[in-house]
Amino acid sequence: MCDFLFASVAGIRSVIEKPGNKHFLLKPLQGGSLTHVTATFESLYGTIESSWEQTNEMINYHFVVPVNTTASIIRPCGERDFKKPAKEFKDARYEDGRIVFEVGSGEYNISIPNLVEINAMVD
Repeated sequence: MCDFLFASVAGIRSVIEKPGNKHFLLKPLQGGSLTHVTATFESLYGTIESSWEQTNEMINYHFVVPVNTTASIIRPCGERDFKKPAKEFKDARYEDGRIVFEVGSGEYNISIPNLVEINAMVD
């Protein structure tokens, strides 16, 4: 159960090709009745944090990447909503309904429109 919570809901995932969490993946899964999640993982390099909070309009993500590590971030994002995060994260790209980018150590916040709510309004 803990693996599911860390790897899926909070989205903290190891990258097999880069052991020891020198590089890891943050790909949280939101939905269902959950409106927020916060998780921390103690890696060899420090604390990895991943949290998200869902409102009617936005999903706000907060993540911390420890010193001397990097992370790939993958988040659902509408193509028209891609422009703002792309300005903040220079290597950001849009792939199959997701924003994908890499970051170095630091603390980050990103807000993306809630696609579930947007899709419900369109239907």
